[in-house]
Amino acid sequence: MTAPSVHPETRTPTGAPAATVRRPGRATRPCWPNLFLIGAHKAGTTSFYEMLAQHPEVWAPEPKEPGFFSLTDEITPRGIARYTAPYAGAGDRRWVLDGSTSYAQTVRYPHTIDRIRHHCGGDLHFLYLVREPVERIRSAYVQLRSEGLNDLPRDLGAALPRLIEPTWYHTHWSAYADAFGAERIFVATFEELVADPAAVTARCLDFLGVEQRPLEPVHANVSVDRIQNPPVLDRLLGFAPVRRLAAAVRGSRLESVATGLRARLAQPVDKPELTPAELGEAWPRLRDEALAILEIAGDTPERWPSLAS
Repeated sequence: MTAPSVHPETRTPTGAPAATVRRPGRATRPCWPNLFLIGAHKAGTTSFYEMLAQHPEVWAPEPKEPGFFSLTDEITPRGIARYTAPYAGAGDRRWVLDGSTSYAQTVRYPHTIDRIRHHCGGDLHFLYLVREPVERIRSAYVQLRSEGLNDLPRDLGAALPRLIEPTWYHTHWSAYADAFGAERIFVATFEELVADPAAVTARCLDFLGVEQRPLEPVHANVSVDRIQNPPVLDRLLGFAPVRRLAAAVRGSRLESVATGLRARLAQPVDKPELTPAELGEAWPRLRDEALAILEIAGDTPERWPSLAS
């Protein structure tokens, strides 16, 4: 802007990978994605995912971010069955989309690309949205602080090590380009998506080789009106047994009770002030990474004024 994906013998007449193989009287093989919206986190990926889901040639199921190839150790037959189940409804659609932004954290999750290639093959395409570095970090702080079980520190300075790596845009792009080829990666900026969604989606549909259609703009997962744990709950979640207990109630009736209690006790989480100077020694690398990805996207440094700092 990877597991056998789609095997060569399953190609459609148009040359695009088929989502799965269906033969009368036989069980279908797992349906793996062949298109990945890898990030960046807080760069408009939820909105873009929902826009692409409107196209009849794109299968974009829920959950958007299974994180299977990065966040889970469930690379087992049962785990694979769980992961591939939402993609089974793809039918003859040309593209089957996984929107996990953790895949563009190739330092924190170094095994991701090898797993994608192993399970999904090499005939894959990738979409990568990027955002002005400081704004992406600020927005990520708000979202991660608002996630009840997240252990992100309340203090922004202490949280920065967790927030910076997804903004190493060129590093992550290079890892995918080396593995799959630069021509298979579509890159666009969050700022252009907000300003002219029709232009970005038109370029993306051209990249995917599908019919141009107007896609309704979507504004999803916006980092406003977020709440965070009260300090006492943060302290409790610092204990591993408490985190395990909290994770264990997910999906149960107790989860709704816990969510309601948290909402009553929670506090607003405001987007923190942050400047390039406050990023200290991390800023030169972030700036270089940003300049490099803008060049790849065919954009200019003027897109992100902070790069002049």
